[in-house]
Parts: sequence; C-alpha cells; structure tokens
Amino acid sequence: MTDLHHQLVICSAESCLGSPARWLSSDLAAIKLYQMLGGHLILASDGAPSSIRQLYRQAGLQLPVLCWEGNWLYSFATGQICGGEPLPGREMRALARDLLEAFPSASMTILTRDGRVYLPRINRLAHAQLKKEGCLYILSELDAIPAPWYRITFFADPSLFEKIQKYLAEKDFQNYQLCQKELWLQFLPRGVGPEQVLGSLWHDWNIQPENTLWLGCRALGRGTLEQLGRVVAAYDASDPVRQRAESRLPFLHSGCVGECLYNMCKETKA
Repeated sequence: MTDLHHQLVICSAESCLGSPARWLSSDLAAIKLYQMLGGHLILASDGAPSSIRQLYRQAGLQLPVLCWEGNWLYSFATGQICGGEPLPGREMRALARDLLEAFPSASMTILTRDGRVYLPRINRLAHAQLKKEGCLYILSELDAIPAPWYRITFFADPSLFEKIQKYLAEKDFQNYQLCQKELWLQFLPRGVGPEQVLGSLWHDWNIQPENTLWLGCRALGRGTLEQLGRVVAAYDASDPVRQRAESRLPFLHSGCVGECLYNMCKETKA
C-alpha cells in the first residue's frame, strides 16, 4: 500500500491547470483529496507568487509554491522566500549602482525576500515585461531597497549586451550566476535552480526521489530527471521532459491532473 505522506507532486500551474476561468472542478477536488490523504503537492509557476495566489487558495494548499522560473520556494504563510541563498550583500549593491551609472538607458528590477520587486529605474523594456507578468512593483531609490536580494534583472537594448558583458568581466567581483535572456541579463546566486530546490525538499521532508511526480513542462538537468519516480509531460513540455515522461497531457484543461492524483489516491486503498 502506498503511503501518500512520502509522496511529492510538483505541478505546473500555467501548463497543467491554466487560468481561473479554465480550472476544472475535478482537478481541484483531486488536489484536495490527495492532500487529505497526506500527500505533498507544490504548485510551480514561472512568474511571481501573485500569479497563482487565487489557485493556491481555491485548492486549499498549505505548502510553499515554486516560483520565479523554479528557482525559489515562497511561503504565503510567512510572506517570504524560504530556502535558497541570496546574492552577496554589499558587493551586489555596489555592482548594481555601477551598472546603472555606466548604462543610463538601461533599467533594473530587484527581487527581495518578501517577494516584492523594486525598481531603481524603469524603461520601456522593463515596463512591458512587468505588465506581461502582471507583476506588482515598487519604484525606489537603490539604497532604500531592503536586503537581502535574490535576483537582479538588468533590462537593456540587446545591442549593449556585449559591452555589458565586457564591463562585468573587468570587475573583480563576480560571485554570481549571469543568465542572458532576449532583452535582459539576470544576476542570480550561485547554486540556485530547480534542481537545488528539489534536492532540499527531498532532504528536508525525507522524501525519496523515486516517490516524486513531476507534472509539467520545465526542463531539469538530465541527472535530476532520471532520479524522479514519475514524469508526466504537459502539452508544451520541453523535449527532455517529453522523452523522460511516462505519459503526456494531450492538451490544457483535459482533466488529466485530477486523473493522475485520483489514481495515486486509489493506490492507498489497494
């Protein structure tokens, strides 16, 4: 008989459940039943916690949510990021100040422990992205932004990226990860990522990787994917997830999330 107290499900909110208008009562009922039987379920989102707050409440969830491209857990109970190391303090603040001075046409957003996003400077690129994400933000002087910082996003015209990269390479301080996107550069703490979050969950909750169901689309390192007990790929899953998956959701809002969870619950009565 399967013990759901030792089971973990991580479910992509956007790819598997969709927007509030599309939520299926069967999926929500299955989520509640799975939790009643002791199972751990974590919602995952590429965006900020505010994007899945309504789903979190309606599904009666209690555990932290996995947000900001899977890099951090956020607790609605405490209103803070839980786990994961922040960026180095004084050095990162000094680097942020230098970047804003060196590239006056660029802008910057800073994620802090309480999940808030601060802007010491805004431009059209940052405004468009924040509007797309539906993210609430606070305009603030750089020195007034509270520590610790967990992520810095530097918005600039792509034609400046090579110059910015060269500028950063000449700095003595480089204790961070630098990720380049289409219209911005992100500064992240070293060692942060979905793989590290999963490892912490397995350790802290005494859950074996083989008792974990990954229900979604986000690509993980091949080693981590191979450790997972089960993988069900969302309709828009990345190729590595599709290749590893035992099954695929045919399309969004198909009720397959509820079906997966109901099957796990039935096993407890076998």
